Amino acid sequence: MHADVIVIGGGLSGLAAAVDLSARGYEVEVLEQRGKFGGRAYSYFDRKSGAIVDNGQHLLMGCFQNTKRFLKMIGSFDKLSVQNNLEVTFYHPEKGFVSFRCSRLPRPFHVIAGLLNLRTLSLRDRFRLLSVLREVAFRGEHSKSWDSKTVDEWLTELNQSEDCKKYFWNVVATATLNDNPKRASAALFARVLREAFLNGRESSVLMIPKVGLSDLYVEEAHRYIEAHGGKVSNYARVTRVIFSRGKAFGVELNTGRHVAGKAVISSVPLFDLRTILPKNFDSLSREWKSLDSIPTSAIVTINLWLDREVMDRDFVSLLDSPIQWVFNKGRIFSKGQWEGSYLSCVISGAGEMLSWEKERLVKLALDEVGKVYTEARTAKLLHSVVVKEKRATLSSSPAMQRYRLPARTSWENFFLAGDWTDTGLPATIESAVKSGFTAARLAHEYFVRT
Repeated sequence: MHADVIVIGGGLSGLAAAVDLSARGYEVEVLEQRGKFGGRAYSYFDRKSGAIVDNGQHLLMGCFQNTKRFLKMIGSFDKLSVQNNLEVTFYHPEKGFVSFRCSRLPRPFHVIAGLLNLRTLSLRDRFRLLSVLREVAFRGEHSKSWDSKTVDEWLTELNQSEDCKKYFWNVVATATLNDNPKRASAALFARVLREAFLNGRESSVLMIPKVGLSDLYVEEAHRYIEAHGGKVSNYARVTRVIFSRGKAFGVELNTGRHVAGKAVISSVPLFDLRTILPKNFDSLSREWKSLDSIPTSAIVTINLWLDREVMDRDFVSLLDSPIQWVFNKGRIFSKGQWEGSYLSCVISGAGEMLSWEKERLVKLALDEVGKVYTEARTAKLLHSVVVKEKRATLSSSPAMQRYRLPARTSWENFFLAGDWTDTGLPATIESAVKSGFTAARLAHEYFVRT
């Protein structure tokens, strides 16, 4: 077998690389070792409920330019519900439902107006919030003073009160970095704030998938690649990349089959990369000897099916709750045609809750939803599914930067992709897609040179 470019891994970074190269006219073969594609962004059919279940809820933002480009290329962008202006509803245990809405004013006044009207905070604290945006705007793209700081340390330095952190910044940081603000990188958070809040209204809006993640990302990507002469294979585990004279010549599968390629892109997870490379790969630093101890952040999603409709919104953020978000999946997917309720309760940076048994997590979710919606207290639980992503993302701590490798390697036709690579972004969907596009561009440039 032979391809112009072999892409190892069928997650979002691998699919993005394959789609980009297919659009450029190259013949691509994607090799995925599992039966499912999409990496940590896939969905499956739950027979008992008859519903599509995602392996985790993913919030997309308008500033995800690479993700939007990818979805438009494969024809899936219309499967998103896109806000006209950013609006997030919070539930405060004392103040009830409070909305953060950006206005129609030009940037950055659209965000400033929204923050000044945020009733979960005192007026004094609302003005405190503005000092964080001012810091990001005046410091430019990046400041070395942020490199070693955590989000919490940085916010404290900027005189943010505990309420500012608890009822706004920590919510944003946990959702976008999937990590505890006391551990997550201030530099990454500042990048998120700049991209989301200081680049205009379209960048700050939220985009919610109206379909399952596999439908959104995977199925249309497969069609696109195959329509352009490429091939997508599952249950194809690569055991090693074949190198000779400074170049990659192909891969070997666990079946013993060889696939030849003029260039190779690896989009496998960080923890699996060592298993397919020679031991003398000089891009791997000394720290990689302790790779198994690298901290990761988990996401736990508790899916609940209730016998009645209890929630009149698409989603809500819970303040002072271990459940950070509740998504009304029945409403989002079918716009009110669902019988009863289908809710997804999300815990980002799940920590010790990862070890909790299903029954305990389901009870927690029911209790927390019941605090917000009284109707849920008497509703009957019909079914539940708990999804745990132990290694949903790498930790966003400042120390993790040294593990994030560039896309270019010492082999001139072998490139790396993955949300964990050095994209300058937290390990999100946008980072994954951006890394795939970067690896594809480098492969294209290699072909142009040679």
